[in-house]
Amino acid sequence: FCFLKDYPKGERPSSFAERFSLSAFFRVLFTVMKNPQNWFAGLYASLINLPVFLLGASSADMYLQQVSHLSLRSASLVSEGLFIGLIIGCPLFGWWSDKIQKRKFPMVVGAVLSLIVIVVMMSAPEASFVTQLILFFLLGFFISSQTIAYPLVAESNSEQLTGSANAVASFLIMSGGFLIPMFTYLLNRHWSHKMIGGVPWYSLSDFHHAFMMMPIAFLLSLLVTCFLKETHCRSFSDRSSHNA
Repeated sequence: FCFLKDYPKGERPSSFAERFSLSAFFRVLFTVMKNPQNWFAGLYASLINLPVFLLGASSADMYLQQVSHLSLRSASLVSEGLFIGLIIGCPLFGWWSDKIQKRKFPMVVGAVLSLIVIVVMMSAPEASFVTQLILFFLLGFFISSQTIAYPLVAESNSEQLTGSANAVASFLIMSGGFLIPMFTYLLNRHWSHKMIGGVPWYSLSDFHHAFMMMPIAFLLSLLVTCFLKETHCRSFSDRSSHNA
């Protein structure tokens, strides 16, 4: 807090306030929301980020204990693999995207490989602890392609709109949390109401009904990439001057 400034060095308070008035805010917001690139990038990240909400934040431990028959400690370690994959994958996907000077291709690769991993995971529910740990790690690693949505949005808007555009994209990305009630509904839809020790006990088919949200989300994220425009890691101003 001691190092924060009210406005950039060299700016006059009056001019800074004029530029960022309430009317200017809505004008910028409207401009950002008119750009379909912001919506598609945010939607892609929201869809491919779904396992974080459905597995990492809610049901992974329960699934691994009830279906894969892992202990609570082992289930917790496996579910942590998802986040370890994210921690490692995000900078690597960003580095790869910058290296090849492409945004769309790594996003497509992330969606395809995430789809493959979730299908394997659903097909091998009783896999060993090590196998489950590897699958969760790989899922976290491949959904890390979501991180490319942020530079894609930044490169699809002028410098003055970058912050607002990323704010809209971030809202869309986190909106995946609204699907948790849908997941719960699907999980309980065919539940036999079996209880063990006062805890709801679900079958493999119950989880499969709910988990189908993830492969569908990955397929949709792959479809969304068809509508994204490649920026080749160049800023909006660079591309505009080149086209001019």
